[in-house]
Order: sequence, then C-alpha cells, then structure tokens
Amino acid sequence: MVGTQSSKRVIHATPGALAREEFEEQVAEEEKADIPPTTAELREMVAVAAYFRSLGRGFQPGHELEDWLAAENEIKELYGT
Repeated sequence: MVGTQSSKRVIHATPGALAREEFEEQVAEEEKADIPPTTAELREMVAVAAYFRSLGRGFQPGHELEDWLAAENEIKELYGT
C-alpha cells in the first residue's frame, strides 16, 4: 500500500552500518513497539551481536562459537525467549 506503514518491523542493522550503541538503541525502540521479532529477525540480531563481540576482541580467531552463543543469550534475555 502506498503511503502507509506496515506493522512488520524491519531491521536495518548490518555490522558495518551501525555502531553497537545505535544497534542497541534500535533494538530498544523496536522492543517498545511490542511487535515480537520473527525468527529471521532474531537470527540477524544474533549475528550482529556476535560480530560486535568479535570486533571487540580484534577478530581474534577461535572464538566464533563462543561469540555466537553469548550473542544468542544476550538477544534471548532482551526478548524473554
């Protein structure tokens, strides 16, 4: 539909596009909208959070699974899933 907003949330977070603070603000704003994220949106949020964890360590290899699992827990806590 032209000129109307969809109730579907769109995540525009890519690792290079947003600083971690901006990503967290976006997640907080969307959480206020009370629209539960889809499975695909949750996966994207986990991927971005894992990226920032790796970035903080200077992309040191050997911690990929640790980063992913920690990011999953972080996102699950945010959304109570």
